[in-house]
Amino acid sequence: MKHILVTYVSHSGSTREIAEFIGKQFVAQNHRVDIKAITDVLDLAKYDRIVAAGLLYRFGWHPEMIKFLTSNIGILRQKKVALLVVGLRLIRTTTCDLVDYPVYVDISIQACSQKKTCLDGFTTMDGYLKQALPVLKQINPLSLAFFGGKLDLRTLKAAEQLIMRLLMLITGITQGDKRNWEGIKTWAMSLDVLSD
Repeated sequence: MKHILVTYVSHSGSTREIAEFIGKQFVAQNHRVDIKAITDVLDLAKYDRIVAAGLLYRFGWHPEMIKFLTSNIGILRQKKVALLVVGLRLIRTTTCDLVDYPVYVDISIQACSQKKTCLDGFTTMDGYLKQALPVLKQINPLSLAFFGGKLDLRTLKAAEQLIMRLLMLITGITQGDKRNWEGIKTWAMSLDVLSD
C-alpha cells in the first residue's frame, strides 16, 4: 500500500473534481490517499507518490502550480511524481516527444496545427509550460498528461468572461465539459505500472 498525495490548483472546481476522481481510483487499488489543494500542502516527505494537477490559466500553467514545483524541487526530485495539465486546447509539437518523460495528450483537446491562429505559440506544450519546463526536466516526472477541462462562462467573473469569449472566437474552443473520465482513469492506473 502506497501513501499518495493528489494535489491540485482549481479555479472553478473542474480540476478539483478531476483530482478527487483520481484519488478514488487509487483508493480502489487499496492505496492510502490524501487529496488537497496545493495551497494546503505542507509536508511532502511522507508521500510515496505525488500527483499534481493544475489548470491552464491566462496563457500558462497556473502560477500556484509553478510555485509549488519550484519551491519543492528538491524533494520532488526524490519522489515519484506525475503531473496533469487541464485545459481546452493543445497543439502537439515535437517538444512532446523530445522530453525525457512520457507525455500523454488526450485526443479531445489535441488541435491540428494546420489551423493557424495568433495564439499558436501559446497553445503548445512549450508555450503553456514555458516557465515549468526547466523544473520538469529536473523532476523527471513519471508522466505528464494533458486532459480537457470544463468551461462554463457562468462561473467566471465579468472580465474573465470577456477574455474567454475573445479566446473562444480566436481558437475555436467551446463551452462544455471536455473531461475524458475514462482516459483520466486509464492514465491514473498506468502510474502504478510506471512507479514500480
